[in-house]
Amino acid sequence: GMTVQIRVLASLCLAALLAAGCGGVTDPSQNTVEDKSGTIAPGGVSAQSFSASKNGEFEIRITNLNNADAFLHMYYGPDAGGCTGSGGSLGDAYRQLNQAGFGGSIQKGNYCVYLRDDLLALKSESPYTLRISHP
Repeated sequence: GMTVQIRVLASLCLAALLAAGCGGVTDPSQNTVEDKSGTIAPGGVSAQSFSASKNGEFEIRITNLNNADAFLHMYYGPDAGGCTGSGGSLGDAYRQLNQAGFGGSIQKGNYCVYLRDDLLALKSESPYTLRISHP
């Protein structure tokens, strides 16, 4: 069994090295992980900003919310100044507490991520935490 495991690890390392060499994409395991906390009101929207220092992979997940059953509309876009929503959306999804994240490839730059209770899932104002993993 050992030789097979070693061979798999070696090929994974090789793949990672090749990927890093082609365009300088950051290995997700090297990402910065930030916990951004705020409060969202029923029917409301809340925004958090983050910056990607280079191209790579990102993930955003809700790690704290009063109502674990609530589906919140999560979307992100470029920060056009102050996270007002004016930058447009690069992607969106409905996510629950601790649900596998929202992510993919991201380009270097400044971004805003928004949580909106457009399904009116929250009964009262709720503190929340977004865990943002980015290059």
